[in-house]
This record gives sequence, structure tokens and C-alpha cells, in this order.
Amino acid sequence: MTKNKVFIFGGGFIGKELLAGINSYLKRGGISTFEPVIIESRIHSMKDAETVLREAAIKYGEPFAIINAMGKKGSPNVDWCEDNKEEVYFANVILPTFLAETAWKNKLAFIHVSTGCIFDGPGPFLPTSVPNFEDSYYSYTKAQVERELIKLQEKFPNVILEMHRIRMPFTGREESSNLITKLIKYGTVVNALNSLTYIPDYTQMTAERLNSIYKVFLDCPQVGVGYTKIINATNPGAIMHKDIINMIEEISGIKLTKTYITSGELNKLCRAPRTNCVLIASVEGIQRPVELALHDAITQYFQKV
Repeated sequence: MTKNKVFIFGGGFIGKELLAGINSYLKRGGISTFEPVIIESRIHSMKDAETVLREAAIKYGEPFAIINAMGKKGSPNVDWCEDNKEEVYFANVILPTFLAETAWKNKLAFIHVSTGCIFDGPGPFLPTSVPNFEDSYYSYTKAQVERELIKLQEKFPNVILEMHRIRMPFTGREESSNLITKLIKYGTVVNALNSLTYIPDYTQMTAERLNSIYKVFLDCPQVGVGYTKIINATNPGAIMHKDIINMIEEISGIKLTKTYITSGELNKLCRAPRTNCVLIASVEGIQRPVELALHDAITQYFQKV
């Protein structure tokens, strides 16, 4: 039986965007080589992970890859993580290792949706750069899980591990997780230089990565192929928040009144320090420059297309 399913664990913002984006990629290309499926079952142990994978394979078909899009970032913000450390550690560190080990035991590729929030400063930071920011508990767990996954992979020869670092995601739709929505809503904005990820570009990138992985599985069904790849899944370039707001005002015709502060001033207002950073986008990652992606997203956001 052909393994042609991709199980996306997590039905939140990123999980749903991945499902829609991968399906759109397949439709545009006129191909149906593989199919993404969202899995929202709760997992509390390794046994749960194995059971969920087995039952999902019976229900939907055999997968060749698992994407972990689950995790805790806190609500209304990452300060929440400081008071819920046990829950956050389980969701952000232990659970991904359960999924990875289950995937690798079954010779499946494993993709982990990571974050750029493990770096702070102008950098620029490469995929090979060592995380330099763990001052918030959220960032600590996101850096720790990368270390744990790399260590765990050593026990499994010839398996695939990809970690995609996204940063300050934005889309062309009004939704709470969208950076554009946040910048419009906030009265006080930190004016710092940051790398960003346009989610439609990220989902296309992931679909292309999956297509390559799927071809490897078809070409070498009996031979394990293994590698570790960390991808800075950000749009090339970086931009100040004030410049984004200027773009919003220019495209929308709406005047936004904001108070701009520095990152140092912001950290005095927050329980957990925040990170601002510039990542070097990976060559095999997203290609569209951040300014062009923002222009497209803001235009769509205000329905000017």
C-alpha cells in the first residue's frame, strides 16, 4: 500500500493554514500525489501517540510524513507561559518528542514547526546559529525542543528531521494571530527590526518540501534516507514595525495613531522579555522578499485587489 498521506498534528492557526496551503499547492499543480490530513486527537503519552498514529492510518491511509504544528504560546501573550510552565513544557518539548519518536519508529519523515523567537538582536542569524535567547519560558522551551529532537534522532539511523523556524506570522485576512491585525489593534508598538513569515509563502514552501520528501520515499521505498535540516522559514529581508504601519496607512487610506517605544521599554512593561531578531532566510526556504509579501497581504487584507 502506498504511503501518501501527511498527518498534520494540530488544528490551530498554523495547522489549518498548512492544510489549506498544501491543498492549494496540489490543486494549482494539478497533482494529487499526496494528501494532508489534520489530526486533533489529544496525546498524553508515548502510547497515546502510537495509538493515534495507528488509528489515523486505518481511517485515512498510511502517512509518509508527520508535521507537528502543536504547541503552547500563551494567551493573551507569552507571559501566560511563566505561570503555566509544566503545561508549556509538555506541549512544547515532550509532546513533539513523542510524535518524532513515533514517526521514526515507523520510518516516517518528521517536520517540526519551530520559531525564530529563540534569537535576539540584529544577528543576522543563520539556520546553523546557536539560539541566544531563552529569557522567556516560551523561548526556552522552543530552543530546548530543537536540542531534544536532534539528540533523539541520533537513536534512529536514516530518518528525516526538518525544523522550520517561522517568525511573526502574517496573512491577508483579519485574524487574531495575524501580525497585521495585531499592529492595527495595538495602541503602543515596539519599533524594532524583525524578520517575518508570510504564511501562504510558508505553506507553499512546506508543500514543496513534502513533494521532495515524497519523491525520495517513492524512489527508495526499501532504503532509509536520513538527514537533519533546519530552515529559517522567513521571507528574505527584515522590516521595522513603523514601516509596516506606514504601508498599512498608505494602502488602506486609514490613519493609525500609535505610540512607538523601544524593545527595552517594552520589556519593562512585560513579565517575560520579548525578542526581536533578523534571520537569514534559508536558500531552500521562502523566496519572496518581505516587503513584497507585506504589500500583497495588506492589499488583500483591505480587499483592494
